[in-house]
Amino acid sequence: MADAVVVGLPDHKFGEAITAVVSFRPGESATADEIVTTVKESLSAFKAPRHVVTVPEVTRGPNGKADYAWAKQVASEQVG
Repeated sequence: MADAVVVGLPDHKFGEAITAVVSFRPGESATADEIVTTVKESLSAFKAPRHVVTVPEVTRGPNGKADYAWAKQVASEQVG
């Protein structure tokens, strides 16, 4: 994995659902289940993302910080 950012999307049951927006290096890939399983090895299950969205590149600002507005928009478009 090259880069990732995590955002919350509206969820009717929990209020927000954790959603990971990830990009991969050329030649790398992973399924959403593989990513969630890897996260659960280090964190509690309730902290693992409910959705995983793959993008070509995670957008960052000039200061290097993740563009959360962009990530949230892309995630909501792909998750629906």
